[in-house]
Amino acid sequence: MTTPSASSPSPRVLAAFGLAGATATALPGGQGSSWLAVPASGARSGAGSGAGRPGAPPAGSLVLKPVDDALQAEEVTWLAEALRPLSTAPAEEVGFRLPVDVPGPGGRWVVEGWCASTWVGGEAGPAGRWPELLATARAFSAAVAHLPRPGFLLRRTDPWSVADRAAWDEQPLEVHPDQQALVEQLRALARSTGRRREPDQLVHGDMTGNVLFAEGLPPAVIDVSPYWRPAAYAGAVVVADGLLWWEQGGDLVASFTTAGDGGDVGLMARALLFRLLTDVQLVGGSGVVAARGAQGAVLLRAVDGARYRRALDVLRGVGG
Repeated sequence: MTTPSASSPSPRVLAAFGLAGATATALPGGQGSSWLAVPASGARSGAGSGAGRPGAPPAGSLVLKPVDDALQAEEVTWLAEALRPLSTAPAEEVGFRLPVDVPGPGGRWVVEGWCASTWVGGEAGPAGRWPELLATARAFSAAVAHLPRPGFLLRRTDPWSVADRAAWDEQPLEVHPDQQALVEQLRALARSTGRRREPDQLVHGDMTGNVLFAEGLPPAVIDVSPYWRPAAYAGAVVVADGLLWWEQGGDLVASFTTAGDGGDVGLMARALLFRLLTDVQLVGGSGVVAARGAQGAVLLRAVDGARYRRALDVLRGVGG
């Protein structure tokens, strides 16, 4: 996706979502484009889960995010309608919390390039919570297994979507010659599994930093990134991230492969390939993404290449 605008939501947008006179403050994390809008005074119905706890914003606070174009608006609208039964169901029954999307005038989910949802409390970060994070990935995949394939998935052209299709052999993607061997090694490992591929379904393809934990509450799933892959792929991406960025090793891989939900080394290799093919499009930031077509394939930094080679070695060790 294109880099979102850093501009805050206008007073008119805030008023459209029922927050006239609210104060909007940029939220950390993600792509730095989300804003917390706090009501000017009083409480409003529909407060997010975790409201009233120490450090929580006032009841009625909303999180607003920019919507860049018509395709992203289609995605936002589809997710708001498809996930509404889950977001309004008791979290203890489904196993996780979800923000509740808030409509604007006329029931529109996007108003002047912005969408809104309730604030949910919790702390992000998987350190020390890998079993809970993988369990949440399984619970979310199970809860959305009935949903149909959304039409916008095949029309997305952002780096993450291109990398997803390339990782699953559905689209070619040029890589730098120095990365070609690593790509081919991951592809070979992904294809080497003897297990039958599970059916594709809707999955959240970026859960590692998008699950919030709060004592006494079920985990909260935020910023759903929809993909159409096997149910266990959500957990495979979590494991890949653990190997790449949290220095996890064989224990995390083994816990995923023995969970009994279709996880295997081949699926984790696909997830690593997905992350690698995303990174080769994003090296150097959005300026390189825009110029990549003219400049050709981009070389990963040495430190990042080393991360991927280490992760591949871990998978090979577990896979025997």
